[in-house]
Amino acid sequence: MVSLGLYKLCDQWFRNSSGKGNIGLIKDYSEAHVGKYFCLLLGIVMLGVVVNSLPSVREWIAFVEDRASRASSGKPSKPQVQPKKGENEPLLKTNKAGACKFPDR
Repeated sequence: MVSLGLYKLCDQWFRNSSGKGNIGLIKDYSEAHVGKYFCLLLGIVMLGVVVNSLPSVREWIAFVEDRASRASSGKPSKPQVQPKKGENEPLLKTNKAGACKFPDR
């Protein structure tokens, strides 16, 4: 949505000298001001670099990454409710030969 809006705002930069938006040919492309659009995109990227370099943003990103790594490691971040008796048993058990059987209940 943002990209489409940005493209619509910069629509004049994608037109050749005769005002046509079809810049498929090299001649028409060279008459258009597409370079301005690329400079605008470069400016957006540079703004992103500056914002992500701010100490408060770096600390927040480190906090989010730490939280995500704890969540993916399987270690609970807060106490969990203890399962009822029998709920933590596997549905199938194997015997010494490796064959599966249902547990006795």
